[in-house]
Amino acid sequence: MSNSIKKQFTGMTVAATLAISSLGFASDVTKAAAESKEPTNVIMMVMDGTSAGATTLARWYKGGNLAMDEIMIGGVRTHSAESAITDSAPAGTALSTGHKSNDKVIGLLPSLVNSPGVAPVAPEDAHKPVVNVLEGAKQLGKATGIISTSEIQHATPAAFSAHVPHRSNYADIAEQQVYQGMDVVLGGGKDSLMLGNKARVDGEDLLKVVNDKGYDFVETREALLKSDSEKIWGAFAPSALAYDFDRKAAESSEPSIADMTEKAIDTLSKDEDGFFLFVEGSKVDWAAHANDPIGMISDVLAFDDAVNEAMEFAKEDGNTMVIAVSDHGNSGITMGNQDTNGNYPEIPVSAYIDPLKKATLTAEGALKQMKPDFSNLKEIAGLYGLDDLTAEEIDTLKASKDGRALQSAMVNMLASRAKLGFTTGGHTGEDVFLYAYGPSRPTGLVDNTDIAKSMAGFMGIDLKEMTDKLFVNAKESFEKQGYATRIDVSDANNPVFVAEKGEIKIELPENKNVSLVTNGSEESIKTLNGITVYNDKDFYVSAQALNPELEPKFKDVSEDYWAYEYIQDLAGKGIINGVSEDMYDPQGSVTRGQFIALIARSLDLKASKPVPFTDVEGGLAIDIAAAYEAGITTGTSATTFEPNKKINREQMAAMLIRAYEHKTGTALEAKKEVNYEDKSKISPVFKEYVQIAAELGFMNGNDNQFNPKNDATRAQAAKVIFYFHKK
Repeated sequence: MSNSIKKQFTGMTVAATLAISSLGFASDVTKAAAESKEPTNVIMMVMDGTSAGATTLARWYKGGNLAMDEIMIGGVRTHSAESAITDSAPAGTALSTGHKSNDKVIGLLPSLVNSPGVAPVAPEDAHKPVVNVLEGAKQLGKATGIISTSEIQHATPAAFSAHVPHRSNYADIAEQQVYQGMDVVLGGGKDSLMLGNKARVDGEDLLKVVNDKGYDFVETREALLKSDSEKIWGAFAPSALAYDFDRKAAESSEPSIADMTEKAIDTLSKDEDGFFLFVEGSKVDWAAHANDPIGMISDVLAFDDAVNEAMEFAKEDGNTMVIAVSDHGNSGITMGNQDTNGNYPEIPVSAYIDPLKKATLTAEGALKQMKPDFSNLKEIAGLYGLDDLTAEEIDTLKASKDGRALQSAMVNMLASRAKLGFTTGGHTGEDVFLYAYGPSRPTGLVDNTDIAKSMAGFMGIDLKEMTDKLFVNAKESFEKQGYATRIDVSDANNPVFVAEKGEIKIELPENKNVSLVTNGSEESIKTLNGITVYNDKDFYVSAQALNPELEPKFKDVSEDYWAYEYIQDLAGKGIINGVSEDMYDPQGSVTRGQFIALIARSLDLKASKPVPFTDVEGGLAIDIAAAYEAGITTGTSATTFEPNKKINREQMAAMLIRAYEHKTGTALEAKKEVNYEDKSKISPVFKEYVQIAAELGFMNGNDNQFNPKNDATRAQAAKVIFYFHKK
């Protein structure tokens, strides 16, 4: 790869990217405008490392109910593929993708599975990337965003926006996040974007890329709240943000997590297709690791304020799912310890809470005020609520040789005064609370992987199908098409997958959503609908990269769109048309007339008799007459067809199978009974058609739900006809 091309890859600007948009299909057959379905939204909120004891303590400290209490609806099992006690990386991966994984692994399948009940993974699929719900939402044209009070490159936000073998690889995580095309990104982690920082050994100036992509880059609460941009990137600290108690005390320019949540919702909710927002209160976990109850209380309450913002929107909107959950427990915090064994029934709440109320800063915040010579040690202890120190306590604090030892001594003293117990400075394996609100919310005791599946199902995302489209093994897929392949590591920090055949050369850099296609003397940079992932062994790329010669036909169907390939293929064959010459409208509903027209064109049906229905005319009448004559469709009465009536999924299945029987000349029977969880909702007359459609691979449910009465979209119809045409 030439240096000039490397620079193009390294500095991809907004001019070279295509906005995600929606699809549409042939509407020359009807004058009726398709009605859009009500958009769905999901707000996924994670209170990292928060055990039940932490929320209990925060509630007593507040002196009233938490916003979360109203929507506490169940529990979540948190184990990973290899351990009863999970790390944040596999926990985030489970919540975002619906797959268990291994310690430190983000967005990839596990290589080791030994937890009971977790399905094994084929050796060749180890560390294969799997689609997360944010990527799925983006493919549907929804606005997307992430928020974190840590660095946005930290494990849990990374699990919703990146795919790497190790959570510490901030360079790759940051680059993938920038090229994901999210609309709102708010949190810490500015250092990982900056050229010259140790994280940017690849020479990538991600701050420049962020600006070139049209984001309003903001660094203060004031700038965030003033922004009216549809794309906002907020980096409010070099690494993590301050604990909320410390932020307030310092009158910091950083926004609160509630500020960020409110602004993100306001921005994302302007998208007519709906939105997906991920929000993490990161530092409850950090405080729990340190056994600092003040830090835990601080950020549980701050997170609860953010939940309140989400709930206010969801209640008014009526079509928004809110989920709030911890990814795992931490510290084993309890109200009560070994010193309360004999008298706990007599101890009032004030005995636990009053010592905590004396603190004005967290342990981290207080220690930042420490002088290098420790000469203000008593003052620092006082900021943390440790007043009236005994001589023994003073000696213990003075004996601390560094800040870490001093913090440990301080938190132990406060825990003793407040009668709190801790079992560990690490994660714990208990179930955590599930908070959920809105349509299709999960309830009861669920597995962490079920959270991703619930969100995907609500938004209409087929995670497996999306994974198959966005992450194909590059070497295997290109070599099947006759390409010679290699991995270019001439720049060790910027590996590139290369496929060559004749005069065609395709180059795919890791962590980006672009490909360079060289055909003879012509070069072009193409935007893909997903990022390219290198797991240190194999490259995984969007299936779109395998078709470099495909050119966009419709302005509202970008290369990023999930059904782009289907629509392009069928449009090229003349099977589908747009609502106009250059517009497609993919999210519009499908009518009876439109779908029959697609089938008639796909089969090249011809009519020998005029249409018997009086409510159809023009080209549509010809297509319906041909399909009617072939036995594929009937009217709603002897003289009416109702071509503008919307078609639902079970009706689509029936028309499709009757068409396939005509195509093959074979009467089909289902090999087994339909087994979707919502099979009772399928009309008896359509059940066998639905099952046959699934067996042939034409139509499948999502998370074992077929949703038979849901209206089909024009993009979905294009996909169905694409597979029907190929069969």
